[in-house]
Amino acid sequence: MAELIIREKKKHFGIPRKILVNGRPLCTMKAQEIRLQLPPAQYCITIQSIVPSFCAVKYVSVSEETDNV
Repeated sequence: MAELIIREKKKHFGIPRKILVNGRPLCTMKAQEIRLQLPPAQYCITIQSIVPSFCAVKYVSVSEETDNV
């Protein structure tokens, strides 16, 4: 398993955001950083605000090393 770290670039004043991996809800981000243990593969990571029209999408390739989004 590899570790994927998602860090908040801007302060969102504690507003929770949904984390989706390949379009499937995985967790809610309430902290400034979350760490996910994922098997090596390619993923589509989506960070979605409470307002569904505000989201960020990043395609990442996770290897045995740590990747940052």
